[in-house]
Amino acid sequence: MNTSEVVRLYLKHPGNGMTRPSTIKTRREFLRRLDDRDIAKWKEDDLVDLLVSLKIADSTKATYRNHLVSFFEWAHWQKHIKQNPAAHLKRALSLNPRAVRKHNWLTAEEVATVLASTPDTLIGRRDNLILRIGFTTALRAKEIISIRWSHVDLNDRSLWIPDGKGGKAAELAISRNTHAVLADWYGMAAAALGRPPADEPVVIAFHSSVLGDHTARCRPLWTKEILYDSLLRRIALVSERSGVRFRPHDMRRTYAGLLEESGSHIDSIQRALRHSSSATTERYLSQRLDKARIAQESAGLDF
Repeated sequence: MNTSEVVRLYLKHPGNGMTRPSTIKTRREFLRRLDDRDIAKWKEDDLVDLLVSLKIADSTKATYRNHLVSFFEWAHWQKHIKQNPAAHLKRALSLNPRAVRKHNWLTAEEVATVLASTPDTLIGRRDNLILRIGFTTALRAKEIISIRWSHVDLNDRSLWIPDGKGGKAAELAISRNTHAVLADWYGMAAAALGRPPADEPVVIAFHSSVLGDHTARCRPLWTKEILYDSLLRRIALVSERSGVRFRPHDMRRTYAGLLEESGSHIDSIQRALRHSSSATTERYLSQRLDKARIAQESAGLDF
């Protein structure tokens, strides 16, 4: 049996250990990386080579390694394979998922620099919208990807998140400038679709092709959401172009940090971040490495 067919059965099977649609979707996106060979022909070395080829952090690579272990354990349990090539994958590929990474809290000026770096093209406008949503709502990358037009109320300037992290739903405010960009993007989506968008994604994918003169052409796919890996690459490109170092989750950190600098109470920041407790928010903010500098600048001491 081909790998793609076994993946399809795995994702539908009640014994796959996944209960949330978002978890199944994430697992499906990763397992698409497996080529469609006979499922029985996968070897441990093939799986190691696949993981090693991914240019991602060890923490993410460890998550993907666990996805492979779960999938092939299930395939072995269901007798689709006689030998499990992932049985010793954790020993075959040792990772350091807790490697220290410097997080980034951007200043308001740096956020403005990042937003100004996106070009005035369709794909640039899409990227600008991703950034504005990230910096003004504290949504996580996968939550941004999951937004549908049916979740957006432009009249009320509100955004509904039906299935956030931990299955928590939330209603968020849309800032004035983000609302203007979002309304413009809505108009372009409606014109392209020939009708008001509803269940279509807000953050869409683009199809890239190379023309005869070797120039690249990007075509918007108004009914298809951007993939998680593609969003990571776009953020990395914007970071490089703007000269401001940040990753997707740094948008959420920046939101929290700017709220703290504005004098917002920890309980308010907790609610904005949708943390279960203020202790989580305090730990989140305590990771800032620039607190001493901010305190010094605020004191203004100079002799």
